[in-house]
Amino acid sequence: MDTKRAMTKAIKERKNTDPPLNRININKNIQSELKKLEGMTTEDFVTTNTHSFFVYQGLSPDYLDYDPETWSQRDDFRQCMNVVNHARVVNDNAERGVALT
Repeated sequence: MDTKRAMTKAIKERKNTDPPLNRININKNIQSELKKLEGMTTEDFVTTNTHSFFVYQGLSPDYLDYDPETWSQRDDFRQCMNVVNHARVVNDNAERGVALT
């Protein structure tokens, strides 16, 4: 639950960084990038920009205003989980190229 609480706080408070936290800049020293990633936790990849996921999917983020222990009882959370669990994920550029052709 602590991770969920930290992620909820981050989505409301942590401003985006440049470059985005979810991307590794391989033009820099790869060792320093890997060292930085070693110390990161799940909530480090969440920013206020993460809120756009809900907007693009037409989902309500209202459940984030409540304690994570109550989320499973909320219809808006269950709807979000249904969308996420059924989402098709493309992992890399090569797969995207195959998927688009």
